[in-house]
Amino acid sequence: MRIDHFPAGLGLAVVFLAASCGGPKLQPKTAPAVKFPLIEAARLTVKAPLVSRLVAGPGGLVLVASITGELQALDPPAKATRWTFSGGPSRMAPAVEGERIYWAAEDGKVYGLDAKGKTLWTRTLEEPVRGDLRVVGGRLVFREGDKALTALNAGDGGVAWSDPASLPEEWTAGEDRIISRTAAGLLRVLDPDGRLIREIPVGETAAGSLGLYGNDIFLGYADGRFGAFDLSTGKKRWSIRLGGIPVGPPVTDGRIVFVVLSNHILAALRAKRGDLLWWRPLAGRAAFPPCLHGAYVFAGSRSAVFQVFAAGDGTEQTAFTTPSEILAPAEKIGSKMYLMTSGDADDEGFVFALDLIPPKAPEKPKTPEAKK
Repeated sequence: MRIDHFPAGLGLAVVFLAASCGGPKLQPKTAPAVKFPLIEAARLTVKAPLVSRLVAGPGGLVLVASITGELQALDPPAKATRWTFSGGPSRMAPAVEGERIYWAAEDGKVYGLDAKGKTLWTRTLEEPVRGDLRVVGGRLVFREGDKALTALNAGDGGVAWSDPASLPEEWTAGEDRIISRTAAGLLRVLDPDGRLIREIPVGETAAGSLGLYGNDIFLGYADGRFGAFDLSTGKKRWSIRLGGIPVGPPVTDGRIVFVVLSNHILAALRAKRGDLLWWRPLAGRAAFPPCLHGAYVFAGSRSAVFQVFAAGDGTEQTAFTTPSEILAPAEKIGSKMYLMTSGDADDEGFVFALDLIPPKAPEKPKTPEAKK
């Protein structure tokens, strides 16, 4: 099924029918069964207001940043904060590779830290970092203000390259390539050294976040279309009108692609052909990408309800209910799912660690048999 246009007023009706009347279904890769609602394993208090993303750090730590300039390293099993690094005010989540942590502040400083929060190097940029930090092939890549897509050497912070032509409206990266969507309607595919591999015209109305899987790039358009391009050939694979633009990166297991859209729905489509499998409304305002775990797709929104859906058919359950509004995308780290919310005071936030694998009940001691 390929859909390029819905007549006015019929978009949601057609989507609803496709979702509720026995449309095609795919079964995703299996994983151990999860019991819902999830069990709260730990709740940690952190300094707020918070940057709206938490990150897996070295050695099992969870990294959380505050807008006022504190990078906090949490140890969830110990329910403790191991260290805090104080930089300048920031709206940036850190990036992590191995035992190294990278973070940026609003004053243009970029920091390289070790696993204990000690400064290894500092670089001051002409313009502050905007959007995400990503490590690609030993380079720390980011958008430098309105100047260029820029890369530093991850080891020492030296400037590796800067490419004004790739100044992104949005960008993403894999292990060995960087994909930048420009205001001119191009996807520019670069290697980690900043060399241009390919340019792909996708149209100037492209909008929302990008999702990358293998040679497939998933992207939205301002008119509510959502589609996929083949990076190896530069050709469009498919397009479908869903009425919203991607909020956060779409995610996929290679068979089904899941996307949260600005019209407050989660949609599931066949990754290779674009067939609509199902869609479901979110509990609150669309704000975060989905999180895929085996046969389940988790979706947080600007509400206290953390939703979970069966990836194959969209069957919905409540994964967890928080005391206040969810503030960041859910992150699966090890056997836990992590959420972040505001606290009871303006400078307080909470990080929740939820068990994906229910703890085993203690075995009852065996009663010794009476001697005859």
